[in-house]
Parts: sequence; C-alpha cells; structure tokens
Amino acid sequence: MTILNYLTIGIIFGFLIELLFNRLSDNPQIKKMNINWGWGERITAIIIWPLALIIFIIHFFKAIFK
Repeated sequence: MTILNYLTIGIIFGFLIELLFNRLSDNPQIKKMNINWGWGERITAIIIWPLALIIFIIHFFKAIFK
C-alpha cells in the first residue's frame, strides 16, 4: 500500500507539472529556455518526485525573486 501511495503522489505531481508547462507554454521566457518534457522526464519525476519537488520549488522561487 505504501508503494501505491508513493506512486500516486508521484503521478499527481507529474500531472501538476504537466499542467504548469502547458499553462506557461506561451510565455516568451519559457520558449527561450526550450524545455523538453518527454516520457523519460515524466517517468523519472514520478519515481523520484520528492527530489523533483524540492528542485522545482527552489527554481520556481529563484525565477520569481530574480
């Protein structure tokens, strides 16, 4: 059951990141960064979501307060 919870949280995290990328796809700064979010990155984010979440939060706040 614990593994199922871990993967469920990872899938939700991946879904939220996907929504964020789709929402920001028209942003010129995001287009300039040329982020490729393929299946490998999605599966990796689902498996290591705690680390991916920490990295995302750090870079998100760096971008906001830059």
